[in-house]
Amino acid sequence: MRENYFLRLTLVLLSLLHVSMIAAQQTKNVKHETSFYAPLNMSIEEAKRAAIEQAKTEAITEAFGEIISSHMFSDVMALDGQEIDNFQMLSSSISKGIWIQDIEKPKFEEPEILESQKTMVIKVTVHGKVREIVSTPIDLKIALLRNAADLRNEENSFREGDDLFIYFHSPEDGFLIVYVAGNNGIVQTLLPLEDNGGSVHINANREYMFFGADDEFSEGFNGLTLTCDGSVEYNRFYFVFSTNPISKARDSQSNSTVSEGLVLPRELSEKDFRKWLVNNMDHDKNLNVVIRDIRIANKNTMRRL
Repeated sequence: MRENYFLRLTLVLLSLLHVSMIAAQQTKNVKHETSFYAPLNMSIEEAKRAAIEQAKTEAITEAFGEIISSHMFSDVMALDGQEIDNFQMLSSSISKGIWIQDIEKPKFEEPEILESQKTMVIKVTVHGKVREIVSTPIDLKIALLRNAADLRNEENSFREGDDLFIYFHSPEDGFLIVYVAGNNGIVQTLLPLEDNGGSVHINANREYMFFGADDEFSEGFNGLTLTCDGSVEYNRFYFVFSTNPISKARDSQSNSTVSEGLVLPRELSEKDFRKWLVNNMDHDKNLNVVIRDIRIANKNTMRRL
């Protein structure tokens, strides 16, 4: 009888814990109207789907806010023999909520064609239920290092051909996945590498130097060599860490070609990556997302002064 009683008591405690976690995540009914400006070569159906997604994202942001990351780059550079002041501000946001269900079907107004701007305006109203995403902050130390595995080399401005090293330190045991997004709608998986499973296991209070000479998770690499397709390119790094086990998004081997001796990481679309990220944020309150931006200058057209 005592064992049965203990089992019942444990189940009750677990149920109460589950209820308290749900209570911590607010649920709201929202209604929101937005206007989506679509190019004329986009089909009506595609424009309507995009308008719905924009309206839902704005509704979630109004209800619960968003995680905002901003990075500023400012220096003097030489372009085609002339000195220029180069300033760039990059911002990123991730909604702190998720759309659960529609209460009513989206309602559209008649599309408006703006010939002078070569766009059509799709107005839509969405009405549904949203849930807040709550996470417990963890004091993570992250640094992106230029050409040497040394914290004194922390940088956010790089040149094509530079090697990049990643420093990571956590006060808690956990699991880490690192992605990098360019400006082409593609997100690459930096960690773990293909043969290292779904995530990198992190030990508390241990200093990690990824892509360094002694890094067990990127054996055979000596820095992550950076490339640049245009004059300047901006990359955004996502560090996804949790004290709970996590598994990377479904990715595939890149079909792109690069210089001899360079291997591209596995990749997925930015749309699929964001779906994966929000889904994990929704199910894991210990999931932390840290964003870092870097600028890469083409060595043939630009030089740092």
